[in-house]
Amino acid sequence: MLENFDAQVGDFKFLLSTTEIMQNYIFSLEVEQLLSHLDLNEVCGRLTNLTRLCVAFGAQKVGMKYDRMLFGMKISDAKSLSHFVKSTATLTTLLLTNNLLNDDLLRIIMAGLMNNRTVTLLNLSHNNIGDDGARVLAKLLGADSMLTCLELYDNHISASGGEFLGQGLEQNTSLCELNLRLNRLTDKGGNRLIQGLIRHSSIKILNLSNNELGEESTRSLATVIANSKCTLRSIDLSGNSLREQDGETLLLALEKNTEIMSLDLRENRIPENATCLSQIARILRINDMTNSVQATLRGAE
Repeated sequence: MLENFDAQVGDFKFLLSTTEIMQNYIFSLEVEQLLSHLDLNEVCGRLTNLTRLCVAFGAQKVGMKYDRMLFGMKISDAKSLSHFVKSTATLTTLLLTNNLLNDDLLRIIMAGLMNNRTVTLLNLSHNNIGDDGARVLAKLLGADSMLTCLELYDNHISASGGEFLGQGLEQNTSLCELNLRLNRLTDKGGNRLIQGLIRHSSIKILNLSNNELGEESTRSLATVIANSKCTLRSIDLSGNSLREQDGETLLLALEKNTEIMSLDLRENRIPENATCLSQIARILRINDMTNSVQATLRGAE
């Protein structure tokens, strides 16, 4: 109903009244196209049990009628979303992928998110977010943050953005999962971001694949891994520029860690027959087996 609504011929008041009738039964709303760009605050604000919202401002099955203007979020869309997330008391998951979302639009939405105390999962992947957007998101990661999962893969965040996010992580105590796959951090940005995790007390899953990371990032990550208070369980560094020496650095750190069960180093510059890779794999197997046994024993208590 929302996806095919035509504001020129449709009755918006009827749409809202229908929404109110169904409000007690809708907990998740997934919109794959929104050609009308109607006011989501008006619609979602009536769904008093809504906990999950996934919106893509695009068009499906356009064929030969393709029009660039059909795709992407507009300023009015960002404003309506901002108003909704500011006022909602139930929403926990917000997914805004594939929306041509840039830094200016993100800044508008963030005005609402900064006043939100319910959203714990935020997915902004496959957009056009850059360093200015990362600076705004860093504020969301402050000491009072409620976020447990932040997905930012396939954006345009470079070294400066990595530094901003690292500063936000230094104050954060809630984030458990961070995905920055397919950005442009470079070794400098990755290093600064990882430094923000040195004293982080909750991060469990970290994906920094395909970001041109190298020696500096590896050294900082080794410091995080070797820390006795490290909470990481899974790390993805695939598709970067790590060399065999970097693999050795990570191996030395892993020898002091019993919690990490997954470390993806594929598609780097480390030879497949490098000794460090087989030794890392051995440590990960031991950690996985040990943690599985401990989990089983806890479940039997």
